[in-house]
Amino acid sequence: MSATRSETPLWELTLAQFREATASRGMPGCGAVAAVVADCGLALVVKALRVSEKRERREGRVDLLQSAQALLGRPGGLCR
Repeated sequence: MSATRSETPLWELTLAQFREATASRGMPGCGAVAAVVADCGLALVVKALRVSEKRERREGRVDLLQSAQALLGRPGGLCR
C-alpha cells in the first residue's frame, strides 16, 4: 500500500483496500476490524427492522429501530 493509503481513515478505504491493509499492515488491528464488522452487522439489523416494520407494524419496533440507528457509526469512531 502507498503512504497515502496508510493515512486514509478506515471508513474511506474500499473493502479491498481494508482487507489488504488488515492482512499486510500492523494497523488496522483486531479491535478496528471488530468495530467495522460490528457496525456492518448493526447496519443489517437496522435494515431488517425497517423491512419488518414496513411489512407489519409492531409496538416497540420503531423505538428499537431508532435506538439501533443512533448507534450506527459509533463503533467506527474507534477506527480513526
